Amino acid sequence: MGTSDTARSLRWRLVDRAWAQFPGAMVGLRNLVDGDSRQGEPIVEPARADVIGPLNRLQRFHAFLYSLRPEDAALLLKSTNDRKTIRQHYADKYLAGAGVELGAQNCPLVSTHATKMEYVDVHTNEYLINYFHLPAHELVPLDHVGDSSDLSKYADGSKDFLIANHVLEHMHDPIAAIKEWSRILRPNGTMLLTVPNYRGNEYDFAGTPTTIEHLIEDHEHHAGPSDARNRLHYEEFVAAAEIARSHPSFHDRVNELIAADDRIHFHAYTSKLLELLVEAASERSTYRLKLIDKFAHMFCYEFLVVLRKS
Repeated sequence: MGTSDTARSLRWRLVDRAWAQFPGAMVGLRNLVDGDSRQGEPIVEPARADVIGPLNRLQRFHAFLYSLRPEDAALLLKSTNDRKTIRQHYADKYLAGAGVELGAQNCPLVSTHATKMEYVDVHTNEYLINYFHLPAHELVPLDHVGDSSDLSKYADGSKDFLIANHVLEHMHDPIAAIKEWSRILRPNGTMLLTVPNYRGNEYDFAGTPTTIEHLIEDHEHHAGPSDARNRLHYEEFVAAAEIARSHPSFHDRVNELIAADDRIHFHAYTSKLLELLVEAASERSTYRLKLIDKFAHMFCYEFLVVLRKS
């Protein structure tokens, strides 16, 4: 094996080591690469083309990781493992005073300079325990239960900061959501947002990133859970992450998710789309948001922005 082949193999061993620490990794995935050969023991039966399902979806994501350059795959896995540390760095640097976090559930982000925190979620903690099987003792106590796009319980300019980690992708109309979140911030208040990189999660990697034109149309047409336009979101999600359009159960699954108002990934984000979304929301609001810091890379797990209200 030549020097270049040895270096390539060592890089892939780094990826395997990172993957072994990746939350939710399937036991048995150990692809040790020599040269350009990427052969490993399959972790499940070969994926059916018509039904993806959780196991097959994860298998497809594994295959996608191993199609990347080792450096890119290692960065994606490393940034996944370190996401809480990265978020904490920006929270401690920019967030102080009285704040509210949306959708914190069992992963709250608390700045060391926060004087008071409140928590809002669309679901009750009982629902999170029973439906998602989240550990009860780790869930934050909720101050309000309701859709994060409606914070009418909070007065204008009543909060110093707002946190929303992996909330925007679950919003039918993210422009309206950011406008509402801006409303409750005081002048010079701060917003910390993260969204999953569409390349970095098993639900979005096989799909196409959303465009800013799409988000603007969603806002102008006020797409809601039962809106005909919003049905397209569900169809795109099911086709990419669950069942092929040609499968007999495809429309039944779409209808099931719509009836449950399931908070799927309605949109798939790039770093640029997140910044364009903030600009679009500011242009359609009486409040202006300025991007003051960000964490973004083509192959990081999530994109993070810190915004200042002016």
